[in-house]
Amino acid sequence: MMEMEMDPECEELSGDLSCNQIDKQGRVLGGDAMSCLNLLESMADENPGMFVRYLADKEGGLVNLFWSDTCSQLDYEIFGDVLAVDATYRKNKHMGPLVVFSGFNHHNQKIVFAAALVSNEKEETYVWLLQQLLDAMKGKAPGCVITNGHRAMKNAIEVVFPLAYHRLCAWHLIENATSNLGNPTFTSEFKKCMLFDYEISQFEDRWDKMVTELGLGDNQWVCDLYACKKMWATAHIRRNFFGGFKATSRCEDLHSMLGKFVHCRHNLRDFVELFFQCLSQMRDREVQSDLCSVVGEVVLQSPLLSLENSAASLFTREIFYLFRPMLSRACTLEVQACTYTPTSEIYTVSKSGSSSKEWRVSHYPDESVFKCSCFRMEFLGVPCNHIVAVLDHLEFSELPRSLVLDRWTKEARMKFMGFMDEGPFSWDSVVTCRNLMLNDLCREMCVLASATTDDFVDVSEKVGAEINRLKRKREAPENDYSDQNYEAALSDFWQDSSFGDIWEE
Repeated sequence: MMEMEMDPECEELSGDLSCNQIDKQGRVLGGDAMSCLNLLESMADENPGMFVRYLADKEGGLVNLFWSDTCSQLDYEIFGDVLAVDATYRKNKHMGPLVVFSGFNHHNQKIVFAAALVSNEKEETYVWLLQQLLDAMKGKAPGCVITNGHRAMKNAIEVVFPLAYHRLCAWHLIENATSNLGNPTFTSEFKKCMLFDYEISQFEDRWDKMVTELGLGDNQWVCDLYACKKMWATAHIRRNFFGGFKATSRCEDLHSMLGKFVHCRHNLRDFVELFFQCLSQMRDREVQSDLCSVVGEVVLQSPLLSLENSAASLFTREIFYLFRPMLSRACTLEVQACTYTPTSEIYTVSKSGSSSKEWRVSHYPDESVFKCSCFRMEFLGVPCNHIVAVLDHLEFSELPRSLVLDRWTKEARMKFMGFMDEGPFSWDSVVTCRNLMLNDLCREMCVLASATTDDFVDVSEKVGAEINRLKRKREAPENDYSDQNYEAALSDFWQDSSFGDIWEE
């Protein structure tokens, strides 16, 4: 969908723009802008669900341009629990900053949900941008948002995403600390206050000690920083899921690739083409990571082999490697005591041979739910070593599903793509995104198979056989798995008695 709006100071004009309508705007928008919009329109013809909106002023200049393709929208549906808004890319002669809306996938890789080129950084501009994002994502707001702390963006988030938890980018805070104070000791201690896993009381003690020792009690910048501590201190934000995402520009290769494209020598059309090339490269990397997660066996090496094997079978390879150290660390802990309530068991966990630091792990047997006083499960989305210690104490051989977020699993995307109902997306949009994903998979297979004659012949025969099988399947009425018959097919599947024991809870 392409839609045009006029600046609020002008008479409003909106509606879907066809190619003819875009041509009629040629007398208003410059040739470069028109060329860019024509490119996006041609992309929309091949990409059902492509969302493009732009704002023009009364002089006919392009003010703001926002876009999001179908796959980005589906990415947001699956992984849009955390949203990073980065408006720090360099300006060019055509527009103001490039604004990138991003998140991270099941491999902990950066993914782009949408992007925009804007002419200024006013609050009303950011309100307009966030509203376009909300419209593109069918009204789904993120749970948490990370920004660089720009006041106009902060105010816009409060207007458009009032329920989202707003976190400030750790990288920008450290840069600001360095530039405002130029005190390496403060920067080092501030990083600890911001990132270390302190209790709130510990954080307050650490902060007071730092400010007193460095004589910064009256420094206005330090006072302002402390006033917004609930937007950056782990002690305050760890009850919210961020998945380890603490900076708007976490993926430096994306930043460098896009940054070098924002130059005067690139016009708008060139830039948009290069942007989607960059997006394609990022998606190729995800396909490669998908293959790495399902090919080959992980060498088990922790003392808790059953739990390690369970994690390896569920998590993507990258998330598994992030979780595995928790297994070894759990072996250095002891479950000291247990208190029982009508609905839970509360275990006290401490380091072996020491009780100076204790954690409380609550187990709710009826739901097989575990919660720890460290809140790392809530904050990072993977079980902490304290919970693992209790699992071992209770002789669990597998990770309970309550401790496995779908967004971190190997099936995160396929489960959504295979079983989603019509929901907020059209069936054409879903099929298009599946097509793009299969194209990415096949592209890599073609590169590998064409390297030798034997592989080429072998893969050609297998692909040909698979094409014939799918054709026969689609031609057979009893095997019609189109969206109209999808629910009926699923119903028949679940009623098959041979699957009863497997799926019974």
